Amino acid sequence: MGTAPEVFAPLAVRWLHGMAGFLPELAREAGSAAYADGVSTVDLNRVAVDGLIRLSGAHGVAADVHEPLKALLDKWSADGHGQDSFSSVFELLRSRDTPRR
Repeated sequence: MGTAPEVFAPLAVRWLHGMAGFLPELAREAGSAAYADGVSTVDLNRVAVDGLIRLSGAHGVAADVHEPLKALLDKWSADGHGQDSFSSVFELLRSRDTPRR
């Protein structure tokens, strides 16, 4: 707590630019359903999102936005996909009418 928006904004911009640069790789993985070689695994992201939730709570910041993602990551990991790329979570979001790969 106590970080001024003017201090936070440049950090958020840098993070968002990094994420935007990573999206084509995630799209390639999801498009080909090639999830085994991803550098950012489901379990790695579970730990990160859990940390965001705990840190947010400790500082009085609502973590509601992170809870649905944590639930998806937990389910996908429990289904045996913890070492798959984060992009594999796309399979949980795929329309029920679209067969899984």
